[in-house]
Amino acid sequence: MNSNESSSEAVQNLLLYKNNRAKLLQKIDSISLPEEVSETAMNYKKLIGKRPDFLWKWLHYCSHLLEFPSVQDTLEKDVLFAKNLINMINVILDDIADVQKDGLLILFIQSVLFYPANPDFNQLNSFQKSQAEFCFSLWKSFHSIVDKFPNYLIIDPIFRYDMMQMVNGKYWSFVASSKPMMFNVRESWTYSPHSMNSMLHLCIDVMASSAADFQEKLHSEFGKLREIYLISNEMAHIANSLATWQREMEERDFTGILFAVALERKLLSQQELRDLPSQELVEKLRNSNFEQVVLSEWIIRKQQLVESGKSLKSINIEDFAFKNEQFLELHLACRCSFCKEFDKYDKCYLR
Repeated sequence: MNSNESSSEAVQNLLLYKNNRAKLLQKIDSISLPEEVSETAMNYKKLIGKRPDFLWKWLHYCSHLLEFPSVQDTLEKDVLFAKNLINMINVILDDIADVQKDGLLILFIQSVLFYPANPDFNQLNSFQKSQAEFCFSLWKSFHSIVDKFPNYLIIDPIFRYDMMQMVNGKYWSFVASSKPMMFNVRESWTYSPHSMNSMLHLCIDVMASSAADFQEKLHSEFGKLREIYLISNEMAHIANSLATWQREMEERDFTGILFAVALERKLLSQQELRDLPSQELVEKLRNSNFEQVVLSEWIIRKQQLVESGKSLKSINIEDFAFKNEQFLELHLACRCSFCKEFDKYDKCYLR
């Protein structure tokens, strides 16, 4: 597919997703969360309470949508709960990086998760302490679930590595927002996509596959699956950026891939990104075709995903590509606005 074809398809998709928006939002909002997920969300609201209840329904639905086909039916409920716990840690770290801009707290939580011997929470202020202790409790609850999965011992070191990449990506987001002089396209593509949890969810799903499935199919294809999921991670990051860029602009968080593409295509300069008020930056980008350009990047990656995964036996790559398209649609349904021709500025349903 050439760039003109992908750009044309991008325009058609933006229009299609606009028309489906209300139906998708109603579908997500009608979800009844499982008791254990609902209880955890209530604890989040009591202790931290920054994000709307809708977000947890949305994340629960997306986690189920993209579930790997080899997950044992008897473990599906536990798998979804485990993913929701990791999603919540991700969300808390995201707010610490992009809203609070508290890099030291990210490093403290990183040490609590990976080197948990006698953490001193008393060195934090009351709100920091609530966030750090809650992340630690989520982490402990997560491992109490997954350590019973058939392939836990095999996959856990890989999972911890991927978790480190996610946390490292949050710290990069904090640093890049604080020091915009360092911002560049290559690092944005390298670090930002890890915030989307695709690799973590793959590990959880493989942990919960039968030992026989792992030996017969997944063991020999796991490396290739990780390659596929890295592409999916980038697609998810593009989708997330399309949904949240205006809110991120207001927060002066320029680590979303849209801003990297805008700089690369000279739709914005580093000086404008640094000096212009947020609303001027929003209007400047809304009056360009940069959303279509970024969505074209998503479409190109979808083609790469299908081509790379044709030989896989453990997953139907066409079906996986379609589910990633549904994931994009779910992001766009929750976005702050569409292109300049579409709706006026609206609320972001995920913030």
